[in-house]
Amino acid sequence: MKSLLLFAIVGLSSLGFAQVLPLSLSGANVQAPKSNKLLSCTSFTGSWEGTCVTEESTLSQSVTINQNGCDSIALDGDEFPFGVDLVAENETSRYTNRLDWDSNNKVIEVNAKLESKESNEPSTSFKTDVTVKGSLEIVGQELISTIKNSFSPRAGETPSATTEICRYKRK
Repeated sequence: MKSLLLFAIVGLSSLGFAQVLPLSLSGANVQAPKSNKLLSCTSFTGSWEGTCVTEESTLSQSVTINQNGCDSIALDGDEFPFGVDLVAENETSRYTNRLDWDSNNKVIEVNAKLESKESNEPSTSFKTDVTVKGSLEIVGQELISTIKNSFSPRAGETPSATTEICRYKRK
């Protein structure tokens, strides 16, 4: 199982939305990214392995990251540009994903949202089900990802949230 960071970036397969993503592939609406023209940014390139902890579990994880300067990043082979909304949509689900640099070009900020509707509702009827906010940064010799998923309630349900923190070391 992938960490929530990859879950946020690559897709919602662990919630049963594997057919919607990965965004960089299956028909996502992607605008050509403008070059960030950043002189420098943190490099996350490498093979990493570590542990991810949630309220319910602790899992061993690994990820391979290849970075194209400050313009895009590839996680386990799926490439994602910075500063571009990636949108994957089908009849009942829409997933929006965006990666940005923080103001110092050291931390990758992750923002994603899953929306859904009934198949007989108009396309303007999407309601947010899951909001994902997180970050990816290198602290000392560790790659640390922090992801918070907020689940929006439907009628009669209680809102909930999960948090995952992963700590990786280079292989």
